[in-house]
Amino acid sequence: MPVSSITFFGAGASPTALGNGIVFDPRPNTGVPPFREQGFPFTVGGTSGGLNAGSVSATFAGAGGGQSVAGQFRNMTVHFGQGLRKGQAVSFGVDRDLTVSGVGLAAEGNSADELGGAVSIPDGRVLRDGMRFKAVLANGSVVRGVFRNDLGTGYTPVDGFGLLDAVAAVF
Repeated sequence: MPVSSITFFGAGASPTALGNGIVFDPRPNTGVPPFREQGFPFTVGGTSGGLNAGSVSATFAGAGGGQSVAGQFRNMTVHFGQGLRKGQAVSFGVDRDLTVSGVGLAAEGNSADELGGAVSIPDGRVLRDGMRFKAVLANGSVVRGVFRNDLGTGYTPVDGFGLLDAVAAVF
């Protein structure tokens, strides 16, 4: 069954960040500083499997909250005018900002890691779930899901590759 739309709910993303969530920032980017006060509009990168890039669009809803400003939104819905079918794919970009960034405005949230779960430091609580989404199929049925990171592998600036307990090594 083709997918008609997918709504991404930014409130659950980046679960350990201040303000707990991200906002989508489709405001224009002028290319002139200050860049933190600008966004990046929804832009289709590429498609495959016969998907027409012109049939993919996005709408935004929900006040951003936190340190967001007008033009930043909690939710983004990607629409597939001809439906997204098995074997088709699309890549797209849009600015994503932390609702509370520590720099006085909603900014700094474009890492894909912000979409999934996280580990709370220093207590070590594992928060598996990140951003939630809802897909609406062509027949009107709804599928819900959540982004998750593969926690515990890879590099972090806090503990390197995890061979040492960075906190224990310092004390």
